[in-house]
Amino acid sequence: MFNGEGRAAKSAFSRRLRADGAEADDTNSLSFDTEVSDVGGLISVLQHLQRHYRRHPEEWENPTVDSFLGAMEAILVAFQQSYADAGDDVPAPDWLFIADILRAGRLYE
Repeated sequence: MFNGEGRAAKSAFSRRLRADGAEADDTNSLSFDTEVSDVGGLISVLQHLQRHYRRHPEEWENPTVDSFLGAMEAILVAFQQSYADAGDDVPAPDWLFIADILRAGRLYE
């Protein structure tokens, strides 16, 4: 399912998410422009998501675990389909890919 170079596609994934309606957030690690290159960066994203949810739950389109996981699934299905439609291989996942899926799960409908 996943093949190719994950690093080469990192910005392409963020651009595809934005094209599908997910927006960048001006809060440091919630922004899709934030670099995540290792597990420490992913931990930082998770910490920022938790703090953001506690402070601004009204800004979350998917405030329950069920809706959040459903949004993450929908993002991955749409992501895979967009590559298939373009005739491209789905890039290999990396830390940034995982972080972008988590960040998008907050907003994706």
